[in-house]
Amino acid sequence: MPVFTRHAFRVAILFMAAGLLSRFTFRLFQTRWQILIFWALIVAYQLILRPALGRRVSLASMALDLLAVTAAIVAMKVAIEGQL
Repeated sequence: MPVFTRHAFRVAILFMAAGLLSRFTFRLFQTRWQILIFWALIVAYQLILRPALGRRVSLASMALDLLAVTAAIVAMKVAIEGQL
């Protein structure tokens, strides 16, 4: 069985898109707070919502989501401000 399913990649892409839009829209919020909020949302999704929907918790999928949203927010920060 593959570690990442198509569903896991779709969810990661959705979190990534949400992170990009969030960073672009809320420029006055610090990047670290946006990342922290998205991490909390991802953990809640993986530990609360997935079991409620009858899916198993996947640490690999959670790591993929965390990495995708962090990379997206940091990339948008660099695109907007030109620096880390």
